[in-house]
Amino acid sequence: MPLVRNLRKFAREGGGNVALLFGFALIPLVLGVGAAIDYGRALIVRERLQDAIDSAGLAAGSWVGLSPAEMQTKAQQYFNANYPPESIGTVGPLDVSSNGNEIHIEATAQVPTTIMRIANFDNLSVKAETTIAVGHGTVEVALVLDNSGSMAGSKIESLRQAATNLVNTLFASAQYSKEPEPLKIAVVPFAASVNVGSQYEDAGWMDTNGEGTYNAYEIKCFANGGTLNGSGNCSVSVGTGTHNFQLFDSLKTSNGDPIAWKGCVEARPYPYDVNDAPANNAQTKFVPLFAPDEPDNWTCSTSGSSACPFAGSSTSTRVYNGAPDGSYQYNNYLPDAGDPDSCPTEFPSLSGVNSGTDILTTSASAAPSSGTPLVFQSTGSLPGGISTNRAYYVINPSGKTFKISTSKNGSALNITSNGSGTIRYAFAANWTCQSGSANCGGTDFGKSEQIGFGGGGVPNAKFCKYGTPNSKAKIANQNVSSYEGGPNFLCTTTPITPLTTNKSTVLSAINAMQAKGMTAIGEGAMWGWRTLSPGEPFAEGRAYNTDNNQKVLILMTDGQNTYQTRSTFLKSWYQIYGYIARGQLGTTSTNSSTITAAMNARTLEACNNIKAAGIVVYTVAFQIPGDEANALTLLQACASDEDKYFAPNTESELLVAFNAIGQDISMLRVAK
Repeated sequence: MPLVRNLRKFAREGGGNVALLFGFALIPLVLGVGAAIDYGRALIVRERLQDAIDSAGLAAGSWVGLSPAEMQTKAQQYFNANYPPESIGTVGPLDVSSNGNEIHIEATAQVPTTIMRIANFDNLSVKAETTIAVGHGTVEVALVLDNSGSMAGSKIESLRQAATNLVNTLFASAQYSKEPEPLKIAVVPFAASVNVGSQYEDAGWMDTNGEGTYNAYEIKCFANGGTLNGSGNCSVSVGTGTHNFQLFDSLKTSNGDPIAWKGCVEARPYPYDVNDAPANNAQTKFVPLFAPDEPDNWTCSTSGSSACPFAGSSTSTRVYNGAPDGSYQYNNYLPDAGDPDSCPTEFPSLSGVNSGTDILTTSASAAPSSGTPLVFQSTGSLPGGISTNRAYYVINPSGKTFKISTSKNGSALNITSNGSGTIRYAFAANWTCQSGSANCGGTDFGKSEQIGFGGGGVPNAKFCKYGTPNSKAKIANQNVSSYEGGPNFLCTTTPITPLTTNKSTVLSAINAMQAKGMTAIGEGAMWGWRTLSPGEPFAEGRAYNTDNNQKVLILMTDGQNTYQTRSTFLKSWYQIYGYIARGQLGTTSTNSSTITAAMNARTLEACNNIKAAGIVVYTVAFQIPGDEANALTLLQACASDEDKYFAPNTESELLVAFNAIGQDISMLRVAK
């Protein structure tokens, strides 16, 4: 065979030393290839080793107040989790030391060789080290915390504790920093609204002159005889001039004290309710919350401190539309018709009642004119079908006879019996206005807002019942469900604490939180953003492009967005978007699910804008019930990423969640 012959020839050659030389040359060649393989494996081990000790250092540094032994244990635990025993190489115990605000960690691994064993190299030693600088850089944190009524009891207590722990963790980390003002924290309690603080009443970013569309919107609309159409638009031009601060200044308490704005504001018109546009024009400035006086309660008690005596007798009986005491459905704190303390001294009497024809006959010289509002009283019993404490309207007057209706120009009331005793009636036009203004008189006087809301208009004198700065109207003490009524209705939270470096200020704000009211998640998130923003309303935040500065917003809630709807009048309670009939939310539906969906859409848009501004968003969904799953979806979408969303189901899990967030945003970085 040719190959065998060639080999035999090669062996007989006198130059056989060539084969010897080839053999010697082959040894270093093999060792070189083997060294490259083994050193490649060692480089891989070193890279993994470096990653593992970097993670261990960051973890150990984020735990505040550890002793050297505790720091060694914590670092080793995190290293083992990132470099398991089955990895290539054998690693000895970590060498952990600290000096001031720096933590130094070294690790050495022995990597077994393969081909290099031929040269008696059994292992390669690989070393990695890292230095963690604690507290480098700066951070600004906005705590946006749900203070709605569903948080009452142990839930708000757990929230206070969880937030306190987080604040302690962040300030403990910040003490090692060499940066000026390394940590700032703001506290933004929210419920149905957000309280910016009454000290900002004269701020340039507040609408102090009634410039905005929605400043005193409902009051200006109805006072001009307008109504809200299906899109929530007033049928007349609302104009400017009267505004919510002016209305506050026109009222006084039952004790005669001034009524102050508590500090809550409406949401801005879209899209300014979901962005951080400067508050420098009519549509972007903030409108103070002023809950209008709502219709008088027609079925109020027949006795009380504001009752009027009937025809000079000693019997206390409520006449016409005086604001009732106690809890009622509407936020009714002013009388629509007049001052109960200024009752007429004389009532015209009826000389006849015909229950068969529904005709009333007056003893006066002539029947009241058509449309006149009347109220009735009797020393005995009223005719059947007529109630004591409501107004009726004259229809079909003829000579001394007339009929009455429950609405202006409506159908005649069915009178079922003639009554007994002396039956008298009062002309509402004879009464004086609550404010004492002479402009409240005339044939239109006495129309209630209930009629206005139904399209009938209100007095041409506009705002007489709210009084004036010089002649303030006195409001009644009023509750609506479990909430304090009046112009500050549903302003239930403590004021915002802007970004501050003072730990005691932050902890005091957390401890002062109380649970009451509805839930407006988006408005809370927006005011959290505004505390972090470098511009007004709060300008304590650093510029967005500041080096080594991180802005963080923590949004916590225990439920979905809520707005209290109702089927009559303005379709809801007055809240941050005014009445639902206004249409400011993009719908005038009274369906609660529809309203919540509209608020959720605004909230998500706000969250996306916040994240686009470079702010890291953490969200905490605390014990949200299964029938409010849309709130869970919303909070997941609001978080910056999946690991920044938490859904604790117990109060202890809430503490764990806030602790994890505190560790995550502790100010650490790898220095070397």
